[in-house]
Amino acid sequence: MRHNRVEMLERLLHPRTEDSGLAFDMFDHRMGDAEARRARRMESIYHAGQDKIWDGREVLSNLIDKHGKLTLAQALRFFIVAGITVSI
Repeated sequence: MRHNRVEMLERLLHPRTEDSGLAFDMFDHRMGDAEARRARRMESIYHAGQDKIWDGREVLSNLIDKHGKLTLAQALRFFIVAGITVSI
């Protein structure tokens, strides 16, 4: 175990000099006006989606509280009416 830690520390302190294939210069990129507007728009779309997100467990719990728990017969009737096949 100790040997693995030493190797890990050596790799962190003395990284290999060979090319890793990562383009680190991509972080030096400055956005143009149009690109910055698109990025802000995408950010606003993301945050709007986050505001509208819902928790399925919470919704199911609320529906069960409001309508009661389904019995197996009710569930099978729903699937039959909806045309969904169920194999038991």
